[in-house]
Amino acid sequence: MHHWYALYTKPRAERQISQALQVHEIETYLPTVEVWRARRRRVEKEPLFACYLFARIDLERVGRSAVAWTPGLRYMVGGEAGEPTPVPDEIINYIRQGVTKMTVQGPAIRFQPGDLVQITEGPFKDLDGIFEQHLSGYERAQVLVQVLGRLTRYDVPVEWLK
Repeated sequence: MHHWYALYTKPRAERQISQALQVHEIETYLPTVEVWRARRRRVEKEPLFACYLFARIDLERVGRSAVAWTPGLRYMVGGEAGEPTPVPDEIINYIRQGVTKMTVQGPAIRFQPGDLVQITEGPFKDLDGIFEQHLSGYERAQVLVQVLGRLTRYDVPVEWLK
C-alpha cells in the first residue's frame, strides 16, 4: 500500500533526490516557495523545508533499501525503532494548500521617491528626510537629510526608515 514518507536529505540535495526517485517511478513532493534573492535581484524557488521532501512509496513492493541508498539521502524519517513513519495524506494536502496561498517573500517597497521618512537607527536617528531611491536590491535606501543647512544624501538600511 502506498504511503507518504518524509525523507531527510543532505543540504541542497532535495531536487536531486526527487529526480532520482522519479526515475524509479516513485512519486515525490517537494514543497517550494518563491523567495526574493536581493543579491541576484530575482525571485527563486526554494524548498519550504530545508533538507526535507516527501515520497509516496509502497515499501512492501519497492523495499526500503531501494530508497535508503539514494545518493544524497540521509534517512527516511521514522520512530525510535528506526522504521519509517508514514505521513498522513491529510498533512500532505494541508501543506499543498498552504504553499499555494504563500506569496513571494521579497522586497517590501514601502517608500516612493519624495516620501517623507524618519530615520529610526544609526547616527542620524530621529532625523526627518526625503526618500530618494532604493539601492542594492531594495535592502538599502538613499535619503536626503538636512545637515548643516543643506540636503545631503545618506545611505541607510530600509528597515531604519519609517
